Amino acid sequence: MTQSTLRAIYRLPAQERLRLATDILESIADEQDGSALTPDERLLIDERLALIEKHPRRGSTWPEVKKRLRRSAR
Repeated sequence: MTQSTLRAIYRLPAQERLRLATDILESIADEQDGSALTPDERLLIDERLALIEKHPRRGSTWPEVKKRLRRSAR
């Protein structure tokens, strides 16, 4: 993957990046024998994805999470 492709991906809206990440993870799971998600895991992911799509601003960004984790590790 080129740097320009990565930059283009990073410029996508959060929901589109999330959908892309989900599609990539699903494609990896499809290639793995015996390591696919269980029905319960798939349900949990689908529920969380639906919440993110319904309330896209409710969550935290990765930089916000890292900042909280670094503060709590002190």
